[in-house]
Amino acid sequence: MSPDRASGPTRRRIVEAALELCATAGPATLTVSAVAERARVQRLTVYRQVGDAAALLAACQERIETEPSRPDPTAWEVWPDPVDRLLVALEAIFAHYRATGPLLGKALGDETANPATARLTAPYHAMVERAVDTLAAGWTGDPSRSAAVRAALRLVVAFETWRSLIGESGLAEADAIDVLVGAVEAAAEPYA
Repeated sequence: MSPDRASGPTRRRIVEAALELCATAGPATLTVSAVAERARVQRLTVYRQVGDAAALLAACQERIETEPSRPDPTAWEVWPDPVDRLLVALEAIFAHYRATGPLLGKALGDETANPATARLTAPYHAMVERAVDTLAAGWTGDPSRSAAVRAALRLVVAFETWRSLIGESGLAEADAIDVLVGAVEAAAEPYA
């Protein structure tokens, strides 16, 4: 059976082991041997079920893209008020970061050192761009402020911002959301 057609509990165990290794040691260190050891299978089983290290990263990406906590920016379009939309979005985004934080943090840290890691971070970067596009609507009637609003939105939805405010500073999530909404509101205001 070719690796792209393999499925079942053994393949799932291998992919979960690869994700665990990516979250603890970083995707740049992912090897077939390490995954085999963690999944308690032979290296040949990894090759048969998934493939080489590049295929393991691809399988991890596929698994990440189906993560139940992954936010869907189109769901926020129903909120006409931009502040309400941002509040709902930040709650969803932060729930996703809580669920995927260790893996996402390691993958983002490794992406410049290991271009193959970009497979794991591509869904994150795409989500950020879709979030900014969705959240930017309605913030200001002043077109000169739209670049500032988009920049503020990109900052507030970024994983590093979440990690800095909540993980490193120990700020409560609700307080972090208040700070971030205030930052976007400030960016939308014309200079006095």
